[in-house]
Amino acid sequence: MEQVTPTAVISKRVRELRERRGGMSAQALADRCAELGMPSLKRQAIANLETGRRAMVTVEELLVLAHALDTSPVTLLMPDPGDELAVTPELSIDPRRLVLWLAGERPAEGLPTVRFERSVVRARWHRAAYDAEQRANQADRSARLARKDGEEQEADEYLQERDRHLQELAGILDAMLEAGSDVPAINAGYARMMIRRRWTRHPDGIRAVELPGDGEQG
Repeated sequence: MEQVTPTAVISKRVRELRERRGGMSAQALADRCAELGMPSLKRQAIANLETGRRAMVTVEELLVLAHALDTSPVTLLMPDPGDELAVTPELSIDPRRLVLWLAGERPAEGLPTVRFERSVVRARWHRAAYDAEQRANQADRSARLARKDGEEQEADEYLQERDRHLQELAGILDAMLEAGSDVPAINAGYARMMIRRRWTRHPDGIRAVELPGDGEQG
C-alpha cells in the first residue's frame, strides 16, 4: 500500500479535474481562483502544484481550488484506491477512513471516544437540520406538482410528509438551542409554520431567511 502526501494527492486531483472540464487550462483555473478572491494562485503556482514542485497547499487554497473546480474539498484529498493519505510519517489514513473522519463520523484512528462524539455534535446537528429541511422541500415541491395536476389527495399526503420533516427539523433546532449551539437559518415560510403550529419550544431562537417563492401550503 503506497503512502502519498496530501499535497501530492491534491496536485493529482486538480490536474485530473481540470482536464475533465473540457481541457480547462491552468490559466483558466487561475483566473477562476482570482475571481474567488485568491489571485496568488496564478498559472505558474498551479503548474508548480501539478508537477510536484510546490510542497504545500494551504487550507484556504484547498477550499478555493475545490470551488473553482466545482467539486468538494474531500474529493481533492482522496487518494487512489489502495493508497493511504500520509498526513505525517506517523499518521496514514485509508480513503474510507478519511471520508468518515472529515465527515465527523469516525476519528482518524481507533474507535470514537466520548470526547470525539462531543466535539463533532455541532457539525452533525447542522447536517441533520440541512437534511430534514431538504426532505421537507422535496415533499413540498411534490405537493405543488400534485395539486397542479388536480391530485388533491396525493398533494395532502405530500404535505403531511413535509410536516413530519419540519417537526423533525424543529426538534433538531430545539436540541441545538438547548445545548447552546448556533442554529442555521431556515426557510422563512417553514419558520413561521413551526412557530404558529407550536412545533418548536424556542420560537425566539429560530433564524429565518426569505427565499424566492417562500410560502406556506396547507
